[in-house]
Amino acid sequence: MTQSGDAMKKLYSHIQILTQETAEVVDEDVLWEGLMRFVHEPEKFNDQVKSCTVTPGAGDRAGTVFDRTLDFGSHRVKETVYLNESARLMEFHVQETKDYPSSCLRMEISRTTQQLPAVTFTYFAHSEPKVPASLRPLIEQAWEQKDKAILERILLDKLDSDEH
Repeated sequence: MTQSGDAMKKLYSHIQILTQETAEVVDEDVLWEGLMRFVHEPEKFNDQVKSCTVTPGAGDRAGTVFDRTLDFGSHRVKETVYLNESARLMEFHVQETKDYPSSCLRMEISRTTQQLPAVTFTYFAHSEPKVPASLRPLIEQAWEQKDKAILERILLDKLDSDEH
């Protein structure tokens, strides 16, 4: 899809597997639709995002590339989102700022060997975070919690839409 793996090194990867009970409500299509809402409305998934502007990118790839500016109040983050619906894959390429290094988050929907829907979240950057090694597990835990919260929001939205 992009050169995230070529230009950047993998920092961390984890998989969130839906339970059998959740899989009865949320399949790969529902996950994709939910992740597309995350692309277009990230403020509904993260209270720290005050607002977001999403515009179509690369005119020759309509519907597959989006530029986003996320306003966190104290700072803004600009990124480009690349979508590959047939592969159930999306990448978020964050532009470097004086306060924030460039990075990439890849989300890939798949099925486990037990046929449960899952999303693999992989984080890339040009270099390791400049934090003491003792804090690295906390960063990874924060990534996992954020990613799990995205999937929980998708499930709650699906349950809410089924009730109406």
